[in-house]
Amino acid sequence: YEKSIADYQSVLELDGSAELAYAGLARNSLALNKYDEAIVYSLFAFDVNPQNDVNRELFLSCAEKNTAFAISRMDILTKEVPENDMWWFYKGFFEQNNAEYRNAIETYTKLLTITQKPNPMVLSHRAFCYYKSALYEIAIAEYDKFLTDEWMDAYDFGFRADAKRLIGNFKGAVKDFSQAITLEPNEAWFYYRRGWVYDEFLHNSKAGMNDYNKAIEINPYYAYTYLHRGKLYKNVLKDTQKAKADFETILKLDTELNEEGNCRHYALLELGRETEAIQWMNKILEEYPNEGNYYDAACMYSAMNKTQDAQKYITLAFENGYKDITHISKDNDLDNVRQNPQFKSVLAKWTKIIETENKREIKKYSNNGTKL
Repeated sequence: YEKSIADYQSVLELDGSAELAYAGLARNSLALNKYDEAIVYSLFAFDVNPQNDVNRELFLSCAEKNTAFAISRMDILTKEVPENDMWWFYKGFFEQNNAEYRNAIETYTKLLTITQKPNPMVLSHRAFCYYKSALYEIAIAEYDKFLTDEWMDAYDFGFRADAKRLIGNFKGAVKDFSQAITLEPNEAWFYYRRGWVYDEFLHNSKAGMNDYNKAIEINPYYAYTYLHRGKLYKNVLKDTQKAKADFETILKLDTELNEEGNCRHYALLELGRETEAIQWMNKILEEYPNEGNYYDAACMYSAMNKTQDAQKYITLAFENGYKDITHISKDNDLDNVRQNPQFKSVLAKWTKIIETENKREIKKYSNNGTKL
């Protein structure tokens, strides 16, 4: 690698715009785990020829290794050449990938101001960031702006559907998930999510089961579909054998700790293995102490009727950035503790804080000329 790096640097001494040399330095730096250097070199290659898809993919691959550093480079470039809309887009894109959704919203808004035209791709990214920020009414209004006959993206319909689910517009959610399925019939997540709406919120067990089965047919490796189907078998259809089979399938699929989307602890709990469920959750929180996992812990302890533990973890979820008060109000995983005075007090406190933040965002959005 060192010899190769020296050769590429010699090339650049002769031609400072040799994109292949910058790309070669980026790949070598990546191989040596020098991620910041890789980002800088790949950025030079991309800047020399931004139309080259290989340069673009290399730049994005390098940026994934240290998103915060990539954002810092975009900060520099947007200050040096503020009229260049490309750097504003990638700044927002990296902020979005780093779960800095409110920052990404500001960046995409700045980009739209610079371009002075409603670019559907930018609006799509901004709508997704509103959705991930639990600002569902704004997200829906944003999607409504560009989801037309000229722009029909399955995932945009899917995320708008999920936003509608989260504000209680269940029929609207089913309609959007169905449109997403029409556009992308091989995406299991659309069937899983629509099945969840049918099953849990519209109490249509048959439609829910059909969608869960189709989701598993397409993607038999997604544990959460088995969890919801297993609960449907257990709680509604009273088929304990099929429920047990689904919960045991989860134990075969969900064997690693993940930053989000963990499911094994719920399956262990459904199988009556409470101690193991707690042990697994403790491992998750030790490795990934984030708002989503704290929320899952609160739900798990609620299912165990352990009110103090549920209160502890819902507080930690809020303190670490959890904002989805709409979901909390409808999540039946919290039904066992919802009426507890101390738990209600915690929810009331944080609901007030988050609603104040949301009203500020809605007012800011409405000031830009959009009515919700």
